[in-house]
Amino acid sequence: MIPRLGWTLLHFLWQGTAIALVYAVLRRVFAGALSPRGHYALSCTTLALMATAPLLTFFALSGSGGIPSRGEGWNISSAQASHILPVLVFLWMAGVAVFSVRLFGAWRFTQRLRSISHPASAEWQQRLQEIGLRVAPAYPAHIRRVRVMISSLVDAPTVIGWLRPVIMSPVAFLSELPVSYVEALLAHELAHIRRHDYIASIVQNIIETVLFYHPAVWWISGQIRAERELCCDDLVVAATSDAVTYARALTSLESRQVARTGLQLAANGGMLLARIRRLLEPASARPNDLPGVASAWAMLLLWVLGAGVTAVHGAPKVTTQKYAPVAAPPDMASKPSPYSEPLLFDPVFRVQKAQNQPPALPAPPAVSRIAFEVADVHASAHSENPSLRVFNRNGRYELLGATMVDLISTAYGIPSTAVAGGPNWMERDRFDVIAKVPADPAPSPEELRAMLQTLLRGRFGLVTHSGLVPRPAYVLTAGKSPRLKKANGGDSGCENDPTDISPIFNGAYLCRNVTMAAFAEFLQKSQSSPILGYARGFEIVDKTGLQAGWDFGFRVTGRGLIARAGADAITLFDALDKQLGLRLEWNTVSLPGTLVDSVNEKPGPNTAAVSEKLPPLPHKFDVVDIKLSQDDKPSAPRFTAGGRMTVRGVALIALIQHAWGLDNYDNDLIVDGPKWLTTERFDIVAQAEPPEGPSSALKDDDTLREMLREMLIDRFALRMHSEVRPVDVLVLTADQTKLTKADTSERSKCFYSGATPPGPASAGLRTVICQNTSMAQFATGLHEITSGYAKRPAVDESGLDGGWDFSVTFSPVGVVTAMNQQRGEVGAASDPSGVVSFFEALEKIGLKFTTQKRPTSVWVIDHVEQQPDAN
Repeated sequence: MIPRLGWTLLHFLWQGTAIALVYAVLRRVFAGALSPRGHYALSCTTLALMATAPLLTFFALSGSGGIPSRGEGWNISSAQASHILPVLVFLWMAGVAVFSVRLFGAWRFTQRLRSISHPASAEWQQRLQEIGLRVAPAYPAHIRRVRVMISSLVDAPTVIGWLRPVIMSPVAFLSELPVSYVEALLAHELAHIRRHDYIASIVQNIIETVLFYHPAVWWISGQIRAERELCCDDLVVAATSDAVTYARALTSLESRQVARTGLQLAANGGMLLARIRRLLEPASARPNDLPGVASAWAMLLLWVLGAGVTAVHGAPKVTTQKYAPVAAPPDMASKPSPYSEPLLFDPVFRVQKAQNQPPALPAPPAVSRIAFEVADVHASAHSENPSLRVFNRNGRYELLGATMVDLISTAYGIPSTAVAGGPNWMERDRFDVIAKVPADPAPSPEELRAMLQTLLRGRFGLVTHSGLVPRPAYVLTAGKSPRLKKANGGDSGCENDPTDISPIFNGAYLCRNVTMAAFAEFLQKSQSSPILGYARGFEIVDKTGLQAGWDFGFRVTGRGLIARAGADAITLFDALDKQLGLRLEWNTVSLPGTLVDSVNEKPGPNTAAVSEKLPPLPHKFDVVDIKLSQDDKPSAPRFTAGGRMTVRGVALIALIQHAWGLDNYDNDLIVDGPKWLTTERFDIVAQAEPPEGPSSALKDDDTLREMLREMLIDRFALRMHSEVRPVDVLVLTADQTKLTKADTSERSKCFYSGATPPGPASAGLRTVICQNTSMAQFATGLHEITSGYAKRPAVDESGLDGGWDFSVTFSPVGVVTAMNQQRGEVGAASDPSGVVSFFEALEKIGLKFTTQKRPTSVWVIDHVEQQPDAN
């Protein structure tokens, strides 16, 4: 409600100015053609439009699916808007409260006038009835109810009330003024009653209270009051046929007044001099009552400001943010957001918006099969290296180690960043989904996605809706002078340049007749190549505005060669900028996505047919050949074609670490083993028979670990148990941190930013962004976050509770190691070239990891045979 109300108030800046401008033009054009009643009707209609415009805007904003972001060329972000709008709404509410108190005070004053006043003489009550019959002959019953009351609190005749109206008269008014003057002025008040102006004045004051911040409202309201007095003047002259006496009565009354209340209807309203001149010279021109120079400049400023608001609110959504976009709160994810709704009228950017609308949501493909035959859904076993693995083998469709975000991303064929909303656990809990699918014909990718969508709805109660989701992406834009050559037709595409071979620029490409949209798609696909890899994990969106096809070429140093290339390296971003005049920048873009309305953390139970239709994969090797090795270059265990595992020169401790998922940690998590575990090396060839299918059936690392464990237990008589012992671990502490308290509605996650940190290319800097992340979560996921820095378990002793937002910019561990080797030093340290380790970067934000002994679960080797059983 607050953002919708805030945008409504901002949009009324230009709406109110536009309405006032139209009114001023019409008033000037029809100045001589309309009577005071016509001008009064025009003014009232204008004020009614001003009151209606915010209501229409408020309800129009309720149907949008977008999320606020910055309009192109306007320096305001969604995060800034989320802070600014509540402040504006608070200030508006404070103003309304002040003016409401003023209005309430006026109402209380009128009630007090009634209570302490006393009726005028019967003679004047009788005269009032006679005057009323002349002023309003069609309303005798209504006029007969009017009474004249005497009060010392008013200095001019004033009408109070609607159902039982009274005319409040000053004490000396009836006795000191000539009778003809009094009758003329009472006729004026009766004219107000005949026209029901008291009700109109109340409505007018309410509109002024609500829209107090716009000067055009006050100007229009002033015109209504002035025209109202002119209308009553005409009724008085028509009833008395004596304009001169009425003019003298107005002049006499003005000379007696000391103060004005301003909220009551009285005969002294409007511009007195203009009114008297009009009474005495009916042919005189109407006064020039258009806004003054200062008011005109103020309204022009409001128009420009309002136009800017419309541009920010309705322009194409391309934003730059330091941090990842904030996900919608779980209780709001299903509700449409009001922030990018097309408005009733766009004064400056309507054409541009039409040309740059975000792409429409893709229509779902037509599929014939929408459900798995049977599916096993269960929580994943704990893993030190959690990640999504997807397999489609032998009639089994498997998604292992998948978060709910992974499952939704896979089911709808969208990046994980396109999944918005939902509870916090969607980024944390992991599931294994193993489903039976038809083998002949095999389901298409579209059918697999439809089946997975059906499973998520049925087993997790997933409810979603489509909409625009702001998500991080790379935006390709054109500089002032792109260095591209317009193509003359021919084949279209980009390919490697075989003539351009360099140890530094290992990526050289020639593009012919390529549109910028196709080039963005090429860069997107090329990120899977080790040659590039700069924008991996993010979409690339074309916003260059360049049409037709182009010819060009460029050279780039792959991310993997940055450290070796040193100062001569050129990143993809610099190559596009310096060689082609294009920019590739990490921004936040509103693109089609999926918003989670509701989802259950615990899946529905499996059916009894799971064990029958989904038999387990083999967990043991059928044939194992083990020999002592002379090879000092060990190879890591992995499956090859035909379900075969081949390793050379491997120490048995390395196999144990891999089998128990500890190969990324130092050896002290496996204790009490004999020394030969690290010195004796083996060559092992093992064969597993693939179950009823092609030779590629076995390729899951979890399956390999399970089979390795069985082999070690069987052939080396390995026996281990788990217990808690003091072990060196990484302990997280905090001191004067530079962290931001997180919005708890955001999903907890840490991810690599696509933004290029400042610094030399040789430093290979990259940034990890964590949002709504507790220090315990940060420590637990340290190995996954740092990619090689954490060789020990990590524990949190920072004392910081709750979730936090922060970022860490550091060099990859390989760059730090290479730099230290070049300098002949041991350990990670900063360097003038810009290389900085993760732990050093972390200290810059007040967090520190130190190695200390803490009770930790370790594996204790009880027994192992040095000589394996015979082959």
